[in-house]
Amino acid sequence: MKILGGFLVGFITSVFAEPLRRWLFKPNVQMHFGETTDYISKTPETRPAIEGKESFGEAIYVRGKVINESAFIARECRVYLTKIEKKQPRTGQFELTSFSDSIPLKWASQPLDRVCSPLDLAKGVNQYFDIVVLRDSSNQFDPQIYLRPFRDEAIFKDTGVFRFTIQLSGDQGISEKLRLILEWNGNWEDFKVYQN
Repeated sequence: MKILGGFLVGFITSVFAEPLRRWLFKPNVQMHFGETTDYISKTPETRPAIEGKESFGEAIYVRGKVINESAFIARECRVYLTKIEKKQPRTGQFELTSFSDSIPLKWASQPLDRVCSPLDLAKGVNQYFDIVVLRDSSNQFDPQIYLRPFRDEAIFKDTGVFRFTIQLSGDQGISEKLRLILEWNGNWEDFKVYQN
């Protein structure tokens, strides 16, 4: 009987030990958005040279923030744009656009070759990610995704009320969602963006 009891204890321990360990040591990662200048950031920028002459302009970066609020490192974190919907004026309902991929958004303030790479997030360190850029030289919004499918270009040139769904994913079962509304009339300084 003791052998059977020992076997059962060993079996139960081996089955449940790893899931229990993951649950106990899981990072607590949160996504945030606000209306302060760390989320809506106006900045000068250089533009690609035309006929050998460099040009300058201004842009507004709409950004979100990720923070790990636990003592355990959140490993291999990426942020994805998973959906763009457009509000239909006739019905007032959001409907899907052709954008239905899950494409990584760019981490802010990272080297160009690392903007879409996964990051490990230590406790209490703010890490921003770029969502959309609006430029003084353009009447379209520019999602900060790793690549832009050609079929979706018409969405970015359109005006109206858009809803973005953003998902954070990482090791240890990390998964958080954020939804933002962008009211966009084509004027880079006259827009509204807020959490849904």
